Amino acid sequence: MNAIIRNAAVIPAIIIAFIIWRVNDLDKFGPIGDFVSGIFTPILTLSSVLMAYWLFKAQQKSSDVQNDRAHFFDLMSVAGSVCSDISIRKINKSSGTESFTTGKSAFSNLFYRYRRAYNANTSTNEDEKMQSAFKELYSSQGSKFGHYFRLIYNILEFLNTSKMPYEEQKKLSDLLRATLNRYEMVVLFYNILGKKEHAPFKKLVENFEFLKGMDEDLLLISSHKKHFSPKGFGEKEA
Repeated sequence: MNAIIRNAAVIPAIIIAFIIWRVNDLDKFGPIGDFVSGIFTPILTLSSVLMAYWLFKAQQKSSDVQNDRAHFFDLMSVAGSVCSDISIRKINKSSGTESFTTGKSAFSNLFYRYRRAYNANTSTNEDEKMQSAFKELYSSQGSKFGHYFRLIYNILEFLNTSKMPYEEQKKLSDLLRATLNRYEMVVLFYNILGKKEHAPFKKLVENFEFLKGMDEDLLLISSHKKHFSPKGFGEKEA
């Protein structure tokens, strides 16, 4: 579209300049001028219309990007509120007293629960162990944190389908990632591997290099990392 607009404006000017260069007799400019006017006035009018359309589309795109950016920060605010409402009940085995861990602090408790379930599983199939441990964690605590990760997924999906250029999408996904603590990241990691249905989530995480900077010391086995592409960790392909 941009090329059409430029050509519609430039080509008539080139042709007019050529005619003036070729015509030596000034008396002939009268009829030639009428001819040129008759031919190129509609073209110039069309050029004006196309230019106005292009400006309208450019302004519309700019407005769409601004709206997408504003909506992203609204979603970030919702995610913060949802995370704050997470509450995990704990029982002190020695005293029998009850307490709760809330918000981001709850994810360390979720991780240790997952690790216990994983270590208690005797399967030699790693995929089966991870999925079984996640199923056990989700059956007891899924109602507390599942909606939070679904929201994270939807924020990444929104970015991926927004009208913002990838560079800005990536910058905003980095901002979202920076709000997650080390235990949120590792629980997110195993949450994605816990179900085959989470494949679209995995694809988004890899696209945005969302696991970059994750504390790999928290992985239950270092080889679990290979379930994601190097790009997911912000690393180059081997």
